[in-house]
Amino acid sequence: MRGSLSAILSAMTLLPTGALSQSGNSRSPAILPLKARVRQPEGYQRRKRQTPNISEPLSNWYSGTDLQASLGHLRAAFEANRCTVVFDTGSSDVVIPSTQCDANPGCTGLQHRFAPEKSETFTSLNGSFRISYSTGTGVVASGNVEIEGVISRDVISVAGLQVQDFQFGLITNQSAALGVDPFDGIVGMGFPSGLTTDPHTFLGGVNGSGQIPEAVYGLYLTPQSRDQLHPGVSSDRAIQRTFEKVYVDNTITNVSSNYAIYDSGTANIVAPKNDAEEIYAMISPDIKPVDSVGTYGIPCSKLKDIKSSISFTIGGRNYTIPSQELSVGPISDQPEICQTLINSSGDEAKSLWVIGGSLLKYYYTVWDIENVRFGLAQTLHSP
Repeated sequence: MRGSLSAILSAMTLLPTGALSQSGNSRSPAILPLKARVRQPEGYQRRKRQTPNISEPLSNWYSGTDLQASLGHLRAAFEANRCTVVFDTGSSDVVIPSTQCDANPGCTGLQHRFAPEKSETFTSLNGSFRISYSTGTGVVASGNVEIEGVISRDVISVAGLQVQDFQFGLITNQSAALGVDPFDGIVGMGFPSGLTTDPHTFLGGVNGSGQIPEAVYGLYLTPQSRDQLHPGVSSDRAIQRTFEKVYVDNTITNVSSNYAIYDSGTANIVAPKNDAEEIYAMISPDIKPVDSVGTYGIPCSKLKDIKSSISFTIGGRNYTIPSQELSVGPISDQPEICQTLINSSGDEAKSLWVIGGSLLKYYYTVWDIENVRFGLAQTLHSP
């Protein structure tokens, strides 16, 4: 995959954010400016600094054919406190489990826990936190999970980038559903406005200490191999942006909502109920609801007949989910039924889409936290 990545980087010329543009090469990313703005003080002049060559190889976590999440590593205080983490564009906090969580059912499956008593630089602050996450992993749609703990400070390191005295959440209790996941903690890569435990994100801390020139990173989610996180490539908690259209094959749909969160921590796609059913009706009459929480499925024996792709028009360009992504695997208690990739939010009052790995893993994405925008570029895996 390194050869593929080199080709993408060459095509995109990933420099400071000013280099991102919509014109010219079809492999350059479409820039999607959001409503939020960053105002610079009068007399401000941006100085270009050389972008360091930094990357963090990620491991894919699959359930059947479905990319659930991309996992990397975080080190707290010293090498022995090394945790496996999810890099999540849909949240902003850094949270890792404590040895104090051992007695909790939600922590029984965790591989690594942070032992604060072994760190000479650890500080526990006078504050607690509780965060609710919408689960984007697993085959069947499910509800929220919660974590809680104490706000703490220590040295945090990812991909060789180190932030001294960084404020993060130390988990002492969490929902049992998290105990079976193959990761220990979460590194939120979203906007600072979504923070619960600290006024600064990890990326903001790295940028503020001068280790990267801008709060920008690239994420390369490959369909069936290792991923790459590139720090500093040159709701308010996630990247939010409207899309213009949705197509099934070459036919435009009549979806009612076009506002979406782009979330690397969500495996598939979540859509308003009417929109999900509008799309499924255009693909196959055999796709039906299988439960009351928004999961849809099709008899696995009929998958071979499904050839439809789904495309989103974002920033004037089409980005496609190929037909092989339609099924994310058999449902455990109904193995003859294969779940389809779009879950419904169930409540039509929730008109927000969540677009996750089913689309993002086919494109190289650049996330500009400072200027509240992101870009997508084609890769050798793009449809």
